[in-house]
Amino acid sequence: MDGRNNQKPHLLFPWIDRLIRHPRILDAVESVIGPNILCWGSQFFHKRAGDPAFVSWHQDGTYLGLSSADVVTAWLALTPSTPESGCMRVIAGNHVPWCRTQTPSPRPTC
Repeated sequence: MDGRNNQKPHLLFPWIDRLIRHPRILDAVESVIGPNILCWGSQFFHKRAGDPAFVSWHQDGTYLGLSSADVVTAWLALTPSTPESGCMRVIAGNHVPWCRTQTPSPRPTC
């Protein structure tokens, strides 16, 4: 997917629109922020096998330039997320306090 189509692709592709409205996704988001849900954006982070690129440790709020903590990111793997493919990792509780200073970090290992 090229850059033009990777900005809010849920507005371009019906299958992505259906995905963001799936009850399991909405129920999970609602459990965090309540029932008044708006999909502000969607995006693919795609990486081919063997690609050395990575996204360093960050908090989505500051990484995405958000101004308040009443926002949630729903991350969904469309292919297997394994150490071999460059899995996603999270730090439990890193949302408290909401805004931390962002500092570049070395390439993480799974």
